[in-house]
Amino acid sequence: MKNKLVLLLLLSLLLCGCGKRAAAEETAAPAEATPAPVTEEESGYEGIAFSTTDRQGNEWTEQSLRGRRIVMLNFFESWCGPCVAELPELQKLHENYADKGLLLLGVYLTEDGIEQVLAQAGVTYPILHYTEELYPYTSQYVPTTVFLSENGELLKQTVGSNSYEDWEAILLALLDTEN
Repeated sequence: MKNKLVLLLLLSLLLCGCGKRAAAEETAAPAEATPAPVTEEESGYEGIAFSTTDRQGNEWTEQSLRGRRIVMLNFFESWCGPCVAELPELQKLHENYADKGLLLLGVYLTEDGIEQVLAQAGVTYPILHYTEELYPYTSQYVPTTVFLSENGELLKQTVGSNSYEDWEAILLALLDTEN
């Protein structure tokens, strides 16, 4: 009976998503510290201004997003079961749509276990270090994914993991609305 209860509890946690970051990792910024979106006149980019690096040390800013029809930011953590489970689905999406204008970027905060998780999933798309400047795009739950236009307009936000087919349907609808 005890084993069934533990199994049921674990299964319900996996199905419900990972929720908020662990208290030690939560970085809820005070309202006045949250970066305000910059205007197009200020930077030529409608979204927020940010600067971070990927896992290889390459710098990424809001200007790095220009020239792609759709930018998909997937906020995930290595300790989040649903986040890790959808990484191969996201990799497949990247492989099938990068040449059609999709820029898929993973964003994470916690270093523990990240290298192993990415290697096991075969992830080749860019993975960025989280910066507080990206806070306006987060929901404080992982996984959270946002879709942006090439100039930073927020097109859609989803909370929770999805299958390849669900991600593809969202992406195709967004690509279709751009035409």
